[in-house]
Amino acid sequence: AVRHRGMQFMAFTRHKGLYFVTHYFQSGVIEHEVMAQQQRD
Repeated sequence: AVRHRGMQFMAFTRHKGLYFVTHYFQSGVIEHEVMAQQQRD
């Protein structure tokens, strides 16, 4: 169910022209998480 909603959300953002913004935001969050993990390690 969660995965289905995620796909719906991505389709919605892409339809609204926010796919790039969403992807950029997600990439930034992932990068931040990786940096935090490296510091912890």
